[in-house]
Amino acid sequence: MDVLRQLNKANGVIGDLQMAHYLADHDKDLEEALKLAETEYKTRPTVYGADTLAWCYYKNGQIRGR
Repeated sequence: MDVLRQLNKANGVIGDLQMAHYLADHDKDLEEALKLAETEYKTRPTVYGADTLAWCYYKNGQIRGR
């Protein structure tokens, strides 16, 4: 996954929101996923960004489920 992120960055691909969602979905590098989601949401606050940000907060234990 790191290689994919490096390739995307090198080629100017903006895809941190998708990467954050992927990492959270797969319980990989959850702190990084949250950082990516927060940064992306600050840059482009959309409903998709809010959803991913909430998911990352949840996966990091910052939001309790029912």
